[in-house]
Amino acid sequence: MTQPDKRHRVPGFTPRWVARGDVGLAVGTILLPLVFAACTFEPRGGPDTTPAEEENEALGGAPSAELSEAAALQTIEHFRNSVAAGDLSRALALVDGDATLVDALVGEASEAATRGELLLELRRRHADGVTLEPVASRATLFSGGTAFLVTRLGVFEPGPDGAARMVGQMHETVLLIGSSEGWRIRNLHRSFLPGDLLLDSLRI
Repeated sequence: MTQPDKRHRVPGFTPRWVARGDVGLAVGTILLPLVFAACTFEPRGGPDTTPAEEENEALGGAPSAELSEAAALQTIEHFRNSVAAGDLSRALALVDGDATLVDALVGEASEAATRGELLLELRRRHADGVTLEPVASRATLFSGGTAFLVTRLGVFEPGPDGAARMVGQMHETVLLIGSSEGWRIRNLHRSFLPGDLLLDSLRI
């Protein structure tokens, strides 16, 4: 009786079958390439898409570095979306180092530490179900690389049935300054409007 060929054994590995003599070795040699040829591998994602780019797309697209009116609107939209999503580092990256933020929802902040605290509190409000939806906006460009953006926001909270209902409106004004990386927020101010104050009163 032919003894199993121990030269092809791997220490600690017990094969399901033991090749006997040259016949078993030849069969194994033929089958292994066929097994690997039959394997297919699924791609894990496009090589040109990074996690950061995917996050930017989810937040409405990364703001353009151009100092245009469209880019100014995109910058503040990205800021709002980042705060609502809880991505405060991405939101703070759009804020100038000397910025002042005033939001009637949470308070006022003019220092780096307090700006972070303001955004944390604003994130908590969003986590509680508060959402801000732009109703109308206008951007006016000035010389010297500055832009002024005025927006009317609807303030929504979940109702008794869980559906979002508008509970008020806010007047948002934003002063942006140009940089080599695009627009940055120098001043943001949000205040509540009376319930009967309509679009015409904002002169947008």
